[in-house]
Amino acid sequence: MKKFFSLCVLLALSLSLGACSGTPFVGIDSSALEPFVIGGIGPLTEEQGAYGRSIFRGAQIAVTEINATGGVNGFRLVLNFQDSKGDPKTAATLYAKLMDNDM
Repeated sequence: MKKFFSLCVLLALSLSLGACSGTPFVGIDSSALEPFVIGGIGPLTEEQGAYGRSIFRGAQIAVTEINATGGVNGFRLVLNFQDSKGDPKTAATLYAKLMDNDM
């Protein structure tokens, strides 16, 4: 039983070390794919800027990972994130702007 447990711990350790390697995602070059633009709105500045920047960075990471695996149904994702500055009126204006640009 101890050998089995030790083997499981060793396997988990080796997998976690492999996942933490410094190499970025290696995947398909999606630059030749047709772009599919995703719009986002959030506060990047002012008092609530930390929240919006976290959302923006998370979306950027997701887009990068998805594009590294070949995109979505033949499309390369592009993120268009707008700064609402924490103001609801500005956010509504930016939403209309994104909708006018077919997002």
